[in-house]
Amino acid sequence: MKEFGYYVFLVCVAVCALWMLAVFFRTVLLFLRCRRRYMLSDIGREMLRGGGLRRRILGLVSVSALFGAAAALILLAYRYQNAAVNITLTYTEAASGLNPNGSRYNMSDILSDEVLEEAAGALGSVADPELLKNGLSVEPAQKKKDEDDDDLISTQFALSFVSGRETGIQKAEDIVRTVAETYRNWFIRKYAPDFGSLDLSFEDIDDYDYPDMQQYLSVAVQRIITFSEAFSGKDAAFLSGSTGESFSSLKAKAEDIRNTGLGALNDYILYNGISRDPESYMSRIRYGHLIESNEYLKNIRAYNVRLRAIERYDNDMATVVYIPTYDVDNTFYMSKTKIGIDHFSIDAEAFSAAASGNLETIMSQDYLLRQLEGHRRDSAARRNVGETIETLEAQILELAEKTKQTAQDYLDTAQYGYVSISTPDDSFLKEGICIAAAVLGYLILAYAGMVLARMCRRARPQGVEEKVSGEGREAES
Repeated sequence: MKEFGYYVFLVCVAVCALWMLAVFFRTVLLFLRCRRRYMLSDIGREMLRGGGLRRRILGLVSVSALFGAAAALILLAYRYQNAAVNITLTYTEAASGLNPNGSRYNMSDILSDEVLEEAAGALGSVADPELLKNGLSVEPAQKKKDEDDDDLISTQFALSFVSGRETGIQKAEDIVRTVAETYRNWFIRKYAPDFGSLDLSFEDIDDYDYPDMQQYLSVAVQRIITFSEAFSGKDAAFLSGSTGESFSSLKAKAEDIRNTGLGALNDYILYNGISRDPESYMSRIRYGHLIESNEYLKNIRAYNVRLRAIERYDNDMATVVYIPTYDVDNTFYMSKTKIGIDHFSIDAEAFSAAASGNLETIMSQDYLLRQLEGHRRDSAARRNVGETIETLEAQILELAEKTKQTAQDYLDTAQYGYVSISTPDDSFLKEGICIAAAVLGYLILAYAGMVLARMCRRARPQGVEEKVSGEGREAES
């Protein structure tokens, strides 16, 4: 059925074209016949006089109007089944031919199977991926004018749909618009930042004890900091019109919550020895304390072994191990290479740092144990902790929402949503002029044909014909 409609359209186009060609060739043939019997001046006067055909002009105008209506209908049918849109990449990296993540941009993704399958689903029974692939085409909108344009990187692409034998009659505007919108959504899903990291939830906060609250809330705050740092690297000067925040200010506020708000909360909890279940929490600390102590002893022993190895190393060997070599600019110098004592020193420093960290943790655990062992069941202190935690939760959630809104404003204003879709300049005026010119041309040809046919049928005396022909030859000579 789709192919039938397409062939009907082709037949209509062919009929109109043959109609115009038939009128043209008929007029040319009649002119050649009349030219053998009349002078050009006679033909011109007859054309201006109308040749007695004034009463047939109305019919001629009606036929011309019918021809114009047919041409207009064909044009509308053509526009129905042929359409195009411009897809423009608006993000900064597009000027370098890159995707937002720095990978190479590929124009063929617009017509990828994933995009076409999603677009076909949106169009429903109107189209399927194979039909879309047969009718769609994409090419850079900026054409290369000469060989010097080989390095031209296009950021705008023309997506068009043309009906054919395989596709039949389809509403091309709906198809190209749907495919373009589908590609835009696919591109944003693939390359836009994931705001999901800022979808914070504290539903499981009751599963954590109060001494762990600083670490628990710090994870959420760190997400905001990391997200803000990533966007600040793209545009540190951007200021959101809706939130009034920059990414730098959002990062500073998140760090203030982490360093001040969470720090004060943790100090208050430790000072008052507040815990949901002190006995259970102390048991867990003691187990961690045992593990940390073993790690401390292991690191100290390893550190001492490296120190003894360094003391036994021959100092004379450490002073003579030099290798003659050349620098990158061919400058000769003596390079001192690493030897065993250098590796022992590096290992000793690493084990010393690890042992220091273990000792710091052990001291913190000891302090927390002492505070919990002497804890007081102070309901006012527990209530203050609960209220402070709720306040910090609200601040963190509000800051996360501001960060998302600021990032979205950046994408909408600075990156213009990554991809924009526009319709090429409409040519209704140009096409209307073409139709008017075709109708006028048909009217002139048809009128000339009618006048010439009447002249050719008109009988003339032989003598007059010879006289007229002789005068014409003299005039031409």
